[in-house]
Amino acid sequence: MVAASNLEFEYIQGFVLSPYKHLPVSCYVFLQMAESTSARSWLQEIVPQVLSAARWSSRADGTLIKPETVLNIAFTAPALDLLNIQAEGFLTEFREGIAPPTPGNPAQLPARSRRLGDTGPSDPANWEFGGVKNKPIHFMLLLFAADQPALKELVQRQRANWERFGLTQLAEEYSYRPAHGREPFGFKDGLSQPGLAGLNTKDEEMGAGAETIATGEFIQGYYNEYNYLPPVSSEPKLSRNGTYLVYRKLEQDITTFWNFVYAAAANDSKMADYIAAKFVGRWRSGAPLTLSPEHDNPALAADPKRNNTFKFVANDDKAGYGCPVGSHIRRTNPRDSLMPGTDESTTAVRRHRIIRRGRVYGPEYPEDVVEYLNRIKRQNSADKFVADTEQPRGIAFIAINTDIKRQFEFIQQTWVNDPKFDGLYDNKDPLLGSNEEGVSSTMTIQRKPLRTQIENLPRFVTVRAGGYFYMPGMSGLRFIAGLGS
Repeated sequence: MVAASNLEFEYIQGFVLSPYKHLPVSCYVFLQMAESTSARSWLQEIVPQVLSAARWSSRADGTLIKPETVLNIAFTAPALDLLNIQAEGFLTEFREGIAPPTPGNPAQLPARSRRLGDTGPSDPANWEFGGVKNKPIHFMLLLFAADQPALKELVQRQRANWERFGLTQLAEEYSYRPAHGREPFGFKDGLSQPGLAGLNTKDEEMGAGAETIATGEFIQGYYNEYNYLPPVSSEPKLSRNGTYLVYRKLEQDITTFWNFVYAAAANDSKMADYIAAKFVGRWRSGAPLTLSPEHDNPALAADPKRNNTFKFVANDDKAGYGCPVGSHIRRTNPRDSLMPGTDESTTAVRRHRIIRRGRVYGPEYPEDVVEYLNRIKRQNSADKFVADTEQPRGIAFIAINTDIKRQFEFIQQTWVNDPKFDGLYDNKDPLLGSNEEGVSSTMTIQRKPLRTQIENLPRFVTVRAGGYFYMPGMSGLRFIAGLGS
């Protein structure tokens, strides 16, 4: 065990601690090996290229010398089996995969899929890769660069490598960080990341106001929020500085979302903005409703020391008159608002945090997506926003955690998709909820003297692919590749 204040940066893969904000374009490549000998030779070639979280050096003027491209890598359980990594202790969820077939009835929807809300159009049987009907994924390469030419060159160089060693590409997902920082629905994204004990949050661009969470919630070998070490493999080389990744390709139906919101607002644009903000819990600028409930506050949104440093009860929003109880940000991070009290809630919530690494895929929208949709609507003389005929858009989402069941799966099942969350009745997460046709789903907006209920929410986000991965530390990576310690 290593104290959080002594984080072993050089032994942790860089992706765990950095979102690589200076490298806005990226490509995630999903590979399959034909056999282990050549795959291990390939690993021996690329492992020296994998970037650790070691501190970047500085120029004479003090500015950091940041890497121009980055390679990181993660493994599935079938990959470790084929590479003959005979270690016990990996998480059951990782071993089984994100959508394990139902024993005795592979055609039945996996129990885990039901718990995660991967039903209907999100059924893993419909996924583009991963899931129950596609070829097993063995490796996930995470490639980052400063611009498209550099990314193209990086992908080509790596492709030549994996093809030389007989690996097959199953899928590739290009993604990026828009300069305006907004996800496809048009909201500022990435504002509520946890801070890590032992990490300088300013240096890591994790948000100056981030709440500090025990490092063991995100990296193996350090104490977690229970003051225990997280579960690890029986192989000592794989017991420190590694973590688990959850990958989800989340397609967002932007046109349906804004048409629904405008219909609920009787086509009043100010009311539509208000309702959409109530769904999310923040204004589109990123300003939190708890601190600015009636109107947007761009100055608050732009201040990293204030835009995420709030509680619900402590900031007089226990009843949800500012940020509704069922809103997206309140479900995924309830802070101090859960029963039986604020202290108990804060403790419980700290044990269910994840680091989010979301990047946009699909053609980029301008900063104001509603204005863009309005322009298309006018061009088509339509009464409603018309479907954008370009490629689908969404988020290539990755969660970083050391206990998939207690962290990612708990959030998804108990907070996002529970219709009775925190005293509600038939309200799922208005953005991510697994709302199904013909099943009642409501968004309740707490107000005085009477609440507002918006009924029959459709599904706005569909899961198109997914997988559970293990990202070893640098020593573990060298062990898997057969390079010694």
